[in-house]
Amino acid sequence: MRIFRCTLLVSFLWFALGNATAQLFTYSQPFELPVFINPAQVGNAGMMRFGAFYRNQWLNASSPFNTYGVSFDRPFGIYYNHAIGASIVNDVQGSSVLQHTALDLYYSFMVDLTYDFRLRLGVQAGAIMKSANYNKLIFPDMLGAEATTSENRLNYENSHRFTYDFGFGASGEYQMWDFGLAIHHIPEPRFDNRSVAKDLKMPRKYSAYASMRYNIFEIYRFKTPLYLVPLLHVTYQSRDFDRSTVGARGFELMGGMRVEYIGVFGALYYRNSILYSRQSISASVGYAGEMYSLSYAYNMGFLAEGFRGLEASVHEVTFGVKIPLSKRPRLASQFDKKKRTQMTKYSRKRTGASQSRRNRRR
Repeated sequence: MRIFRCTLLVSFLWFALGNATAQLFTYSQPFELPVFINPAQVGNAGMMRFGAFYRNQWLNASSPFNTYGVSFDRPFGIYYNHAIGASIVNDVQGSSVLQHTALDLYYSFMVDLTYDFRLRLGVQAGAIMKSANYNKLIFPDMLGAEATTSENRLNYENSHRFTYDFGFGASGEYQMWDFGLAIHHIPEPRFDNRSVAKDLKMPRKYSAYASMRYNIFEIYRFKTPLYLVPLLHVTYQSRDFDRSTVGARGFELMGGMRVEYIGVFGALYYRNSILYSRQSISASVGYAGEMYSLSYAYNMGFLAEGFRGLEASVHEVTFGVKIPLSKRPRLASQFDKKKRTQMTKYSRKRTGASQSRRNRRR
């Protein structure tokens, strides 16, 4: 097991550093990318978790948008109520002309306020780099046949700009409910301090979500669970240009349903940009087991001119690996030997069963 963990960690770092090269993009599968949705979700798996995703926008375009990302998180502490994590996201626009790279570190803390209510608080801190490769741009004086020779081509100096970034999140778990709030890009990171580029920044992003995991076979004791998971996700973010411009603010509402049976799931989501005419529908399928997960989503866009199909399509693939940790940390065992009071371990399965028994008694 140690060799497997070391090999997986080395593979994670190699993949991250090899691809470490995101503009303001959205996700089509919120359940599969919890770390990127809310910093408070770090460590919520109760295991060591590795995740990766690939997102492609407008595949049939000559210069599509490609986004890569990897993440790692794990709980620690006496009762595994602390968690740390890290992520790297690389967004490429065009033929590597514009790139946005974000490296973030996470910390979250979990506390059981009551027997069936759990609260998580998380913070995110990191750095962002924006880079531009001007040598891959085509200028008017390069279009002529006489300008195609290497002697007439000019070499431009590439641009790289760094800045810092912070985020905060809170999430709660109450019986079958999951809900949370998150704020990303709190300092509104700027990439240029010149007065002519005062709006070249990443605007603050607010998001809230709520979902419920309901087993429709809960009343049957020995029947395999069939889960229905409705989701509502709201985001608000202004654009990185003049706030008075039409469309300068983005207010999006996303709702849908996920169905899961023995780990195999399918989901359908609808996203509506409230402040201007743009909608999309995404469908995803995949497998989410105790150790591995794999999913694929296809997103179709509807613009003001109508349905655009492949012209506004998005493909998204996610992959995850979970590694179980010891049931009791060594430090917790030492505390138990001193006869210190143990914290009650929260269990959704136990809570759901007790709730069902109370309903039947009524």
